[in-house]
Amino acid sequence: MLDLDALEALLTKASPGEWTASSHDWFALRTHALIICDRPPVFYAESHAAWPSNSGAIAALHNAAPALIGELRALRAEETMHVEVIGDLMAETTTLKAEIEKLREANRWRPIAEAPRDNDGIEAIESSTGFVRVVDYYKGGYPPNWIPCWALQGASNECYPLDYFTHFRPIPDPPEA
Repeated sequence: MLDLDALEALLTKASPGEWTASSHDWFALRTHALIICDRPPVFYAESHAAWPSNSGAIAALHNAAPALIGELRALRAEETMHVEVIGDLMAETTTLKAEIEKLREANRWRPIAEAPRDNDGIEAIESSTGFVRVVDYYKGGYPPNWIPCWALQGASNECYPLDYFTHFRPIPDPPEA
């Protein structure tokens, strides 16, 4: 990565001010190009005839360097902001994935033997039909056996043996008003 501070330090060591390039035919066999600074100390550089545009390129680069450095700094600041936003999005994604996994785990179908016996309603799958019913664990049972059973919510006289259902899951929360 380009070290902008080092580049600016080099630029301040160069002759200050705008640079211009000028070509002069001093000798019959070759062309010299001068880079001239508008303030002392004057910087002169010669380019060989094989590269007659070097002095112009050097002067143009020197003159454009401050603006280019400023643009690079702005781009780096924007890149840093984007990296921070991406980092925040990745962290949020990780949190959301964990929350989704937690919800999946809470709502997955589990064997009925693992069902809570705390009189909270559950959704249960009937073994014979595959229908989903909402049931409560009923500790007292019904006559004549008086054994624990699964009672359908809202039906006071329907009680099923504990192995009648195959799987269960918690009842989902009702929709928000």
